[in-house]
Amino acid sequence: KKGGEIGKQELDYKVGDRVSHVKFGEGVVLSIESTSAIQEVTVDFEKDGRRVLVAAYAKLVRIDSN
Repeated sequence: KKGGEIGKQELDYKVGDRVSHVKFGEGVVLSIESTSAIQEVTVDFEKDGRRVLVAAYAKLVRIDSN
């Protein structure tokens, strides 16, 4: 990875996709925001509501593409 892009990665999901998270369960990706160093993913989880996660650490798995 290039310097300054520690948290940026190619994501396996996009806005509108259904994803699964080990702790929060299933949800829908609402937005993906990139700053100079990280990508933040906002997901609306069925049980836990809206959460903002750092993409590099979230370990989200795409269930269904929209």
